[in-house]
Amino acid sequence: MYSTWNASGQIPESAVNEGITGFYGAIDTNEGGITLRTNINAQLLNTLPNHDLVKNQLFYSRYRFDLHTNFTFYLADTVNGDEIRQREARHLYSYNGSYLHHKAI
Repeated sequence: MYSTWNASGQIPESAVNEGITGFYGAIDTNEGGITLRTNINAQLLNTLPNHDLVKNQLFYSRYRFDLHTNFTFYLADTVNGDEIRQREARHLYSYNGSYLHHKAI
């Protein structure tokens, strides 16, 4: 799953009042981000000759996130802006196994 967005962020009220941008507009059009997630789930069921059941499940998830914000606008860097970039990447793994014994009656 892949997603991208543009953020309006915080805008000065004066920019809206002067018509520089709309209420949901943006001063810095670079604000926004992308996110990407991939999930894989595999399950294997085995029935043994005595009718017992063995279950194995593996799960993997890859997650990436890249966010650009500029909530201070041009406070520190009056030419290029004070854009902040937040990046994350995660890999998640899991295993679940079980053994079910059927008792003969």
